[in-house]
Amino acid sequence: MNKPVATPNNLLVEKRALSITQFCSAYGISRASYYNLQKSGNAPATLNVGRRRLITTDAAEAWANKMTIAVVKHGG
Repeated sequence: MNKPVATPNNLLVEKRALSITQFCSAYGISRASYYNLQKSGNAPATLNVGRRRLITTDAAEAWANKMTIAVVKHGG
């Protein structure tokens, strides 16, 4: 399989968005947990770029803040 060529356009996207795998790794959750969150409506917003589904860094941060607030409110 050929490695994608880095261009200024896709480098910008890579810095501002994460793949599902990168997101899971960054936040210490499994892909299965991510898909459970998605199924329950609690996953971060995603966008499609070609055939890839990405999570912007802004959406990831908003999700983390939302989850932190939920834990604090529910005492978990």
